[in-house]
Amino acid sequence: MLPSRLDNRVAVITGAANGIGRTTALTLARAGADIGLLDFDSAGLGAIQTQIEDLGRHAVDVPLDCTDPVHVKSAFKQAAPHWARSISW
Repeated sequence: MLPSRLDNRVAVITGAANGIGRTTALTLARAGADIGLLDFDSAGLGAIQTQIEDLGRHAVDVPLDCTDPVHVKSAFKQAAPHWARSISW
């Protein structure tokens, strides 16, 4: 169960461009969270980022290949500065 509002919180969603990831990102944004969007589908990321920003939330899209551990670490480091207040390593 989600808290009623997620203001001042950040959710990082992998697989955010389509399907369950996309639905989860939109649901959390509607609840007030800012969203880190990660997926290998760059075009899909751009579309979901626009939808989230149209809801008045901040979204950062980061292309990600989950099969490459080095790429995963790099993607999270790229996204982290947008929410330095929220992400700890």
